[in-house]
Order: sequence, then structure tokens, then C-alpha cells
Amino acid sequence: MPPVKLTLWTLARAFVFVPLFMLFGPVYFFLCAVRWVQILLYACSRSLSNFLRLVFLSIDEILFWINLIPTGLRLMWLYPSIQSRVYTTFKGKEMMCDIYNPDDCHAVNSTERRPVIVFIYGGAWCSGGRLFYGLMAKRLSRVLGAFVVVPDYAYYPEASMVEMALQMTSVDAFVRAEFELRASSFHWMGHSAGAHLVLLSALRRQLAGCSVAHDLFSGDPDPPQAPLFSWDPFTSLHVREAAENPPPPASVHFDEFVPASKPASLILLAGVYDIRDHLEWETARSVNLLSGMKNSTHGHYESNSPACIVEEMLRTQGASKAKVLLSSFPPVFLFHGSRDLTVPASQSLYMHSLLKSVGVRSTEQHRFPMGHIDFINHFHEAEPSPLVKEVRKIFEKTASKAS
Repeated sequence: MPPVKLTLWTLARAFVFVPLFMLFGPVYFFLCAVRWVQILLYACSRSLSNFLRLVFLSIDEILFWINLIPTGLRLMWLYPSIQSRVYTTFKGKEMMCDIYNPDDCHAVNSTERRPVIVFIYGGAWCSGGRLFYGLMAKRLSRVLGAFVVVPDYAYYPEASMVEMALQMTSVDAFVRAEFELRASSFHWMGHSAGAHLVLLSALRRQLAGCSVAHDLFSGDPDPPQAPLFSWDPFTSLHVREAAENPPPPASVHFDEFVPASKPASLILLAGVYDIRDHLEWETARSVNLLSGMKNSTHGHYESNSPACIVEEMLRTQGASKAKVLLSSFPPVFLFHGSRDLTVPASQSLYMHSLLKSVGVRSTEQHRFPMGHIDFINHFHEAEPSPLVKEVRKIFEKTASKAS
């Protein structure tokens, strides 16, 4: 980019974007605080234990956002220089993704072949945005020498869980077309709900066209969903499914999942893999009032749970047939923090044991002394953290096998 244009960008960031963030950021956080008070009052009316649990959750959330203020200022400085592309449309809305280059944020047309990482963020299946992961993606790109793609995706209530997973196929098609001549390998990485969607989409595409999948994705839903609260101050307090619209069958969108090229690896951070089991955990902590997990399934817990999909394959097909069906499945690397109170490490441990039982190459590590969101914060550190070093080992391992 010419020096004059770069100077204009610098001036714009210094005198437009950062002041706007300083002005509207506190207003937005104040409105969020008002919404939290509404939710706490409702919880208090239901039971004192629910109220106390959400109070502690609120304190933790407030401290997290205060800690993010310096990050937000740096992000407002960085973001205008990032390449953004439309990768698909969903119900008439353009879905965007950001592309980060390891050498220069502007030089996306580099001819050198490098690994490509597609990062899918979490957010309880009902919130999130690619903007919040800009610093993490930039750091990950430069440390690992890889292109990093961070897409937005439609979530609840605009999209059901299966529609979220289906959007991953659109991301995959875009990324492979965009980097066909520049990629040495493709990797998928997801955090929390994003890790769940990465694995769910990969399994459903792997089983596309198989009779076992037709049997699995056809069942009656659970009873109607409970009310869900939204912490976004610009939406209604109660997010509800319309009573006159019955839940769609589990087989909806089944034929839209098509086999895809095998990625080099799936790197899953602090993910949820058994919906029903995690719903019990969320309910015990009163987080089910805020999470979109239950409602976005439309009551179809098993067909949206990677763990239940593999369990059903073992039950109906046996281990030998299941191994054949998943023989070409990419290697899976599961990471979980030992201090994670949002999603217990048992989710990754159990998913790892199931994948091993059907012959999928899987490794699991939960020795990292981290909480749930610490996985994202570790990518912001100046020096490569143990987690980043582990991801680098994955790249080296998959590169050596490819050669």
C-alpha cells in the first residue's frame, strides 16, 4: 500500500475509529448492565440459588470485559486494515469472513504456499462475532506462519444448530476456492460452541449418503423449548420460538451435507460434544437461561451431538463397520483446560475415547491450567504459549505425513 494511503488509514484509526470506540463502548456496556439486572431479577424471582449463581457469573463476566478494554483499543487500530470477504449468503444476509496473512495484512495475494487455519468462534450458539478475534487471529497467523480465516455465521434465533453446522460447508467451499493455489494444508480450529460445530459438521459430511445417518437423523424432538434470555441490549429480553411453528424433523437439511475434501486436522478447544449431558451442567449453574444450546437444537439433542452420533454408530453398526465409515476422517486434537468451569473437561475426555474406539486418530490434552476463555487469551501473548507450541507441533506433524 502506498505510504500516503497508509498515513490516511493511520489518521482514520487514530481520530475516527478509536474515539468512536471510546464514545459508544461505555454506552453499550451500560445497556448490557441494565439487561443483566433484568435477567438477575427474573432469576431471583424463580429461586435464590439461581440468583446467586448468576451474580457470580456476572462478576466474572464484568471482570472479563474490563480486562478486554485495552484489547478493544488495539483491535480498533488493527481492524480497518484487515481483508474482509463475503463467503455466502444466509436467508438473504451476506456472511463475511476476515483473512489474515502472516507477512502483511494487506498482501493476501502472496504466492507462497502456507497452511490455512479456519477458526470458528464460540458464543453459546447465540452470540459472537469475528471482530472480537482479530488480535488472536493476527497473532496466530504470524506465530504459525499461516493464513487464518475467521468467518461469521448465523446463530440462534436466526439459525438452528444444524443450520450453523451447514454453514461450515459454505466456509469450506469458499476457503478451498480462495486458497487452492496458495495452501499447503487446511486445518479447522474451533473454540467452545465453535469446536462443537466443527466436529458436528465434519461428522455429518463424512456420513453423507450413508443409511446409518438416515436412521440417526430421524427422530421425534424433545418437549418444547424453555424461554431464553438475550444479553444483547438491542434485542428483546425473551427470545422464544413461536408456538405455532412446530420443531422441524431431525432430518431437515440432511441432503445438503455433502462429502468434502479431508482437512489436515481438526483442532478443538474446550468444546461441547454431548448436548444432553452439557444441558444438565448448564441447568445446574443456571446458565441455561442465557445459552442458545437447547433451543437451537429444536429438541434434537442426539442428532446434534458428535458423541451421540458415534455412540449410535457403535450400537447399530458395530466397531468394525464404524471404523470403515470413518476410515478417512481427519485426525482430531482435543484440548481442554483443567480449570474450565464453563465446559467440563469430561466432554473432551469422553469424545476422545469414542473417537479412538472407531479408529479415528485422536489426541486429548487437559493438563493446561486454564479456564474456558483462557484459550483465546493465550494467543494474545507476546511469547508463544504452551498451547501455541502444541498447535505448531500439529502443523509439523501433519506436514511431515503429507510429504
